[in-house]
Amino acid sequence: MDGMDNRWRMAINDWLLERQQRALRFGPKPERPFDPRRKLLPKQVASAPIVRQPDMQRYLEQFRPVFGRRDTLRNAEIYLLGLCSDLPRKNGETMEAAIPGASQQDIYNFLVRSGWSPQELDRARVLHWVQERGLPRRLHVVVDETSFLKQGKLSVGVTRQYLGCVGKVANGQVVVSLHGVWDDDELPLTGGLYLPKVWADDTKRCAAAKVPEPVAFRTKPEIAKDLLQRVRGWGLEIAMVHGDAGFGDLGLMNELQAEGWEYCLGVRGNFTVYLPGEGMPEPAPLPPYSGRGRPRKAAPPQRPLHTVDEVRQALEPAGWQRVAYRWGTTGLLEREFAALRVQPATKDCCGGEAWLLLERPLQPGSDDPKQYVITAPATASLAELAQRAHVRPRIERGSYENAKDVVGLGDYQGRSWPGLHRHLAMAWLALTWLSRNRHALPPEQRSAPPSNNAAPPQTTGAEGGAAGAPACSAVSSPLDRLTLADRQIPVRFAARGEAARSSLPRQVWESLQSVHRRFVDWCAIAVIHETVLLRRRLVLPEFGCVP
Repeated sequence: MDGMDNRWRMAINDWLLERQQRALRFGPKPERPFDPRRKLLPKQVASAPIVRQPDMQRYLEQFRPVFGRRDTLRNAEIYLLGLCSDLPRKNGETMEAAIPGASQQDIYNFLVRSGWSPQELDRARVLHWVQERGLPRRLHVVVDETSFLKQGKLSVGVTRQYLGCVGKVANGQVVVSLHGVWDDDELPLTGGLYLPKVWADDTKRCAAAKVPEPVAFRTKPEIAKDLLQRVRGWGLEIAMVHGDAGFGDLGLMNELQAEGWEYCLGVRGNFTVYLPGEGMPEPAPLPPYSGRGRPRKAAPPQRPLHTVDEVRQALEPAGWQRVAYRWGTTGLLEREFAALRVQPATKDCCGGEAWLLLERPLQPGSDDPKQYVITAPATASLAELAQRAHVRPRIERGSYENAKDVVGLGDYQGRSWPGLHRHLAMAWLALTWLSRNRHALPPEQRSAPPSNNAAPPQTTGAEGGAAGAPACSAVSSPLDRLTLADRQIPVRFAARGEAARSSLPRQVWESLQSVHRRFVDWCAIAVIHETVLLRRRLVLPEFGCVP
C-alpha cells in the first residue's frame, strides 16, 4: 500500500513539474473564451465602468422626435454607448454589467416593445449627415447583402441558406442593405431582413416573431427595389445603382430602367444577351410535303441568343486591355478588362442597349472572372467602366467590416422582427457617430497616405480592342474622384482613445503595441515563475517530495 502511495505521489510530482515547465516555455494558459450566456460581473467586462459622453448626448438630441419619450431617448443613449464601447459582445447582458444605470430589461423593451420606427431613424440620420457634411443629394447607391451566423428555429429569418460571411450554406440570417457613396464619403442608408420562403409560408412562426402582416415571400432584388423607393422618398436623387451578381436580375434591370436609374450590376456566366450587330437569321427551308398529315409550317425566326460565357470565350486576346482602376491599401490595383455593347435579353423580355464589361485577373487562375452590365453612354472609356464596376468594394470596409467588428452589427440576440431592425438602425447610427468624430479630426490624423501618390494610369496593354469596345483615352469621369479618394489607407475605428492613437504615426503606434505585448508576456511569465516556486515550497512537501 505504501508503494502505491509513493508511486501516486511521484506521478503527481511529475505532472506538476511538467506543467511548470510548459508554463515557462509556452507562456500562460489562454483565458477562457467569452461566453455571453454566463452571468457577468462588471470587472469581468471592463476595467472601468463606461461613463456617458456629453458629445453623444448632444448628438442624440437631434433625433428626439424619432424616439419621442424621454425614457426611450435615455435607453437609446445607453444602447448607443454600449455599441460604441470596447465590449467583447455588445448585447444587453454585457451592457448591464459595464454601463452604470443600464438594465437588460430596459434594453429589451427599447428594441422590442417601444414604438419608435427604425426607418424614420435611418431617414433622420442620413439627412442630418448630408446636411452636416454639405454633401449633394445626388449619390450613387450600392445594394448589397450581409449575413450573420445564428442558431435556433424561432429567431426570425434563421434557416439553412447561403451565408456570405462563411462562404457556404449554414444556419443564419441575411439582411439586404443600401449604402450611399459620394466622392470621398460613404454611409449606410437603410436595410431590411430577407425572409426565406419556409418562413413566409409558416404563419404561426411569423406571428411568434412579430413579422408585420401581410407576410409574403420577396426575393432579394424585390427587397432592394422597395429600399430604393424608400430612399427616393427621403428626397435623395439616385445617380446609379451598383450591386453584385446576386442582384443582377433582368427583372430588376427593367424596373431600374423604368424608373430612369442607371445601374452597374454584376451578372453570372449564364446571363443571356443579344449582340446588336446580329440580325434575324434566314428561315430554314421546309422539307417537301409527303402528302400525309398536316403540312408543316415554318417556325418564326429568332435572334441568336448568347450567354456571357460564350461571349467571353469568343473574345480575341487583343480585346483584353490592362486597366488600373483604383488605389488600394497595398498599392495600385490592376486587372484586364474587355467591353462591348450588348442588349440584355431573355426569350420573352428584352431591355435597352448597355455595356457588357468582362474582367479577369492578370494571372490566370488567381481569381474568378467577373462580368457586369452597365448602362453608360456609348462614348464611355474602358477606364470609366472599370471604375464604375469597382464602386461597390468601398462599402465592404467602411460599412460592413467596421460595423461588425466595432459596433456589433451581428451581436443582436433577440428573435423578433422589430428588435432586429431596430438593432440594425442603432448599429448604423453608432457607425455614423464614429465616422462623424473621425471626420472632425485633421486630415493628417485620419489615415496615412501610401507612398505612391500619383494618379493611376488609365489603361496599358495591347492596342486595339473588340468590336464595340470603348476608346482608352483619358476621358474625364464623374467617378474619378471616387478612385482618388481611395488612396488613403483605412483606419479602423476605436471605441476609446481614437484621438490619442490617431495623433501618433502608424509605425510608432505599432511599435508601442509590440513593446507593450512583450512586456505583458514577460510579466505573465514572472508571475508564473513565482507561482511555481510557491508550489514547490508548499504543495510538493505535502506529498512527501523533496523540492
